[in-house]
Amino acid sequence: MIEYLKEMAEKAAPPAFKYKNREDIKRSDSRPSDFVAEYERPHAPVKVVFLVLDMRQEARRKAAKLSAATKSG
Repeated sequence: MIEYLKEMAEKAAPPAFKYKNREDIKRSDSRPSDFVAEYERPHAPVKVVFLVLDMRQEARRKAAKLSAATKSG
């Protein structure tokens, strides 16, 4: 997912934004994967922070199914 976002940040910027560069943010703990993309605009530069949160939804769905199966069985 993060690689896709990096590619889109570079190649699919809005028309008024010209991609300049990207800086990965170092991970030192359990923080989400992230990076900062920098763009040029006619009046001022813009930085956009991209964060990817893994909320472990698949694990929660499996636990819910197991719980439902245990209660009904």
